[in-house]
Amino acid sequence: MIPDATDIESRELLRNLSKAFKNVTRNGDISLHETEAIDRYEDEKGRANARARDLDTRWEDVPRATIDGVWGVGGLGFLGTISFRYYTPAYLKHWTLSLLEKREYSDAISYFARQLMSDKPPLEELFTKEQLTVIAHILYFLALTLKDPFAIEPLARRFHIYLPSKLKTKRWHEIRKKTFKIFK
Repeated sequence: MIPDATDIESRELLRNLSKAFKNVTRNGDISLHETEAIDRYEDEKGRANARARDLDTRWEDVPRATIDGVWGVGGLGFLGTISFRYYTPAYLKHWTLSLLEKREYSDAISYFARQLMSDKPPLEELFTKEQLTVIAHILYFLALTLKDPFAIEPLARRFHIYLPSKLKTKRWHEIRKKTFKIFK
């Protein structure tokens, strides 16, 4: 079977994601399951038990089930900046694969899209220029190629300045203008 253009582009984007976030670690910062304990006001023992459930040492190893299961109670809003940087590529990979596989993705993805809208801390403090460019490119792919509405707003409001100029087409500018009218 010959892969289509969408498949080829998605594989390239995921390779770029892996490259840009290659050495990013959680470095002892808050884990996803630990955020549930924090949200429940558990003590250090409860937090340590929750943290022990997260066995990943690389963002590439964060299970989809963890991403889908940790939101509502706990979740991204409780992460520190180091952890948010660590989990961002895992969420982007999961989001992309869910759409490509035509699976319904969880509410965790829409929650992640909203977290990308937060302006604290500034993006430049969280990510390198290369990482910001990769994130913008993936959001562009999700929004314009895979027609995902959750990707449009973070791209239009925060990440568009990191898009390669070749992607800033007339079509993109029309979508961005429409987005600002909708979300005013």
